Amino acid sequence: MESWDASRNFQQRLSRAIKALAASQQLAGSSDQGGPLAEESPSRKRGHSDDIDDHRAKRQRPGDVSRKRRLSLESDGEHQVKRQRYREDLKDGLDARLELFSLLQECKTKSQLIGILSQIHRDEMTLAMALNDAPDSLRRQAVSDLERRQPAAHARILQNMLQIQQSTERFDPQSIFPVLILREVFGDKGCFVCQEAFHTWENIVVKRCGRCPMHPRCLANEILSSRLPLNGKCPCAGDMEWRWD
Repeated sequence: MESWDASRNFQQRLSRAIKALAASQQLAGSSDQGGPLAEESPSRKRGHSDDIDDHRAKRQRPGDVSRKRRLSLESDGEHQVKRQRYREDLKDGLDARLELFSLLQECKTKSQLIGILSQIHRDEMTLAMALNDAPDSLRRQAVSDLERRQPAAHARILQNMLQIQQSTERFDPQSIFPVLILREVFGDKGCFVCQEAFHTWENIVVKRCGRCPMHPRCLANEILSSRLPLNGKCPCAGDMEWRWD
């Protein structure tokens, strides 16, 4: 009997998810460098205003639009089409990440996780997503191995994971995927419920203030005890103060 991760259906799902994620990262990269979702430059905005002023100055008849203005309008239309296409492609990328997440959650051993990671090792951003979304204990083992064996790659992937955690509008706009404890974000903070330190790369839940992390198990215990772990009294605001913002 073939193993779960060697089945044809599993491999097909994994291949589709990896390809879609890689494509979405290429699109996002083009945005960072002036792609479809890049902000309009001030000079372009001024250009639009200049076109309008020029149109008024020449007192053109209604419906008589200058060639320059017409080209500008056509360019705006193309820009909007590209923005819409970009959003759709990013949604496809999030759907693919969710599919990969479900496959990763089926991993029970480090060797199974490594089997998946080995298929996407050439794309370090997708690899960072896979490590971010892997089961907590297996992720920490895999990252520890990577740090020991390939410190340079570990440093690059750490930066990618930091970007994933900080750029939530791009990578996790619906707050679906795991949030990790990263020193670059939370420093040396421990769990504000039990006061224990976190393991590196451990899953956390963040209080609504955005500054106070806790263990998922502590969140569950607080809820079962009829407390308000997400919106209650907040250490960062003072012991007797509440945080609602």
